[in-house]
Amino acid sequence: MPLCTINEQQLNQGARYPIKQPDELEVLILPRRLFWLLIPDPNNPESGIHTSWSTVPLGTPFIILCRRELISDLEKLRTERLIEWSGEPRSSVSFPEWVEVINCMVISPTWDGVEIEHRDLHDALRPKERLSISRSGGLRAPQGGWLAGMGPQVTIFGFPRDAELRVMRISDNQMILEETKPTNHPFDVVWPTPGDYLIEAVAECRTSQCLVKIVDWDNLEATPVRDLQWLQLNGMRLCGALLCVEDEGE
Repeated sequence: MPLCTINEQQLNQGARYPIKQPDELEVLILPRRLFWLLIPDPNNPESGIHTSWSTVPLGTPFIILCRRELISDLEKLRTERLIEWSGEPRSSVSFPEWVEVINCMVISPTWDGVEIEHRDLHDALRPKERLSISRSGGLRAPQGGWLAGMGPQVTIFGFPRDAELRVMRISDNQMILEETKPTNHPFDVVWPTPGDYLIEAVAECRTSQCLVKIVDWDNLEATPVRDLQWLQLNGMRLCGALLCVEDEGE
């Protein structure tokens, strides 16, 4: 979750935040940068939370937060059909020298021969992979994975037109699905039983793998009320459908 509000000086010059717990960690460093590539939470992309988790996965829309002087470089990469985004770069009143470019995607694997002023931006955006697997939708289980009967859709992102797909149940090595699928289009998978599944995609001698966990509904546990986050409202506490009056019980 967001740690705190930052000001323009911290965004421009960087910042250091001391960590009190756990003891083995000392400080969180916000380095000085001209740009940030912000991607969705890889474990919960539907959450709407974007941060600098890792390099940009193929096929994942992301946000570029950058200083205005980098816009010309981004426009050149867009003109060369290497990246694309929606709308116009937008600025904030609080950070007039910074802009956000939203719904940005890498759309080409051919980056050789294209030069821009800020080489580190070129290297950060250049795709590190040609094939990846995305899992989306469904109903996620609180302990991780998806609930039975509500498993995710699968999308194979890649520059080749098609990919060979295999889905195998790990517990008994049973092949659930094996066929050719078009890339960059979501499709449904029938997950027959709760358990762990391995998804493998192969195209142009490249391989990508990921796991899907299907959880039985009987394994769900109710969250104790004491662990829920309460919202204080004018002498009352609200949590979901539960409303309590302070000092008077439920």
